[in-house]
Amino acid sequence: MTSQTKPVSASFHSRRFDEISERYPPEDVRAYLTMQRRWIRRVTQMQHLTPIQRCAVLFIGSFMTPSTPFCFAGMHYICKCVGCERTSVNRAVTQLEQDGYLKVDRQKRGGNVYRISFPI
Repeated sequence: MTSQTKPVSASFHSRRFDEISERYPPEDVRAYLTMQRRWIRRVTQMQHLTPIQRCAVLFIGSFMTPSTPFCFAGMHYICKCVGCERTSVNRAVTQLEQDGYLKVDRQKRGGNVYRISFPI
């Protein structure tokens, strides 16, 4: 017997997006884009990250826009698109979170929410 999984309905994703959007409202366009460019420059110059880790983190950062200043893509999707192992993405996210360049709101269900930031 094969196990059959029910596909996740589109309404779940739209409800999840609405919940996150309420928590993180849109940002000022000019200020956000300036911050995002500075963040990308800094992340690409980090020597303690491997190229694959840098690619994974930049992929996460590319989802964020001033109107949606967050990313809630799942690890499986990120790994599939970047072409790397889950451990590489986890290490990169953990390292940037420790350095203060990424904020991660860990969720029990529905995936984590990632936001870019700068260390103080």
